[in-house]
Amino acid sequence: MFTRNLSRRTSRGLRARLGDERGFSLPEMLTVMAILGVVLAAMTQLFASASKSQVDQTNRVRAQLDGRVALDQLRREIHCARSVSPNPNGTWPTRSITIVIPSSCATYRSGIASATWCTAGASAPYTFWRYPHTADLSTGSYASACSNTGSGGTPWTTNVVNTTTVTGGQVFRSYTASTGSTLASISLDVPVGQGASANQSLFEFTDNVALRNTPR
Repeated sequence: MFTRNLSRRTSRGLRARLGDERGFSLPEMLTVMAILGVVLAAMTQLFASASKSQVDQTNRVRAQLDGRVALDQLRREIHCARSVSPNPNGTWPTRSITIVIPSSCATYRSGIASATWCTAGASAPYTFWRYPHTADLSTGSYASACSNTGSGGTPWTTNVVNTTTVTGGQVFRSYTASTGSTLASISLDVPVGQGASANQSLFEFTDNVALRNTPR
């Protein structure tokens, strides 16, 4: 009998609670909304930070890839070149070199007498260009050589920046003449990064490229 009465009281209590339509009070609602606002703000900041990090990483990888491809092409042309001259002629370091490409080279094109590689732009980040020319511009000025007077220039990367050792886009650092035992060579230092101040995410491509067609 006691158990039956307890069961009835429990059932009445549950029905009363379930039938209560008072809901939450205003202070309770405001507290819940404040907690939700804090949680959502933290999640939004987390997602935004992750998205920015992914974009930065993608840009960094793309800049490095463009730099590698450009340097591979430049190395091939210097290796095969008949001659390489800075613009202006005789000045190192420089932001521009002109390569005379013989017909035996893989990058040779009919009607193209020379090709100029240069960093173009008034300030960093510079664009690394290759300009083909119908004339030999080995002795030309930077202004004349670093311009499209041939069949169309190609921008290889837009992320060449300044460092403590490489400024003004002077990525062609020095020339070493051939001797009895070594070939002539050109020293390259191409810093690639993100932004004008860009020691951020900096990656430097350095090499000493031999001119294999030069006499010893």
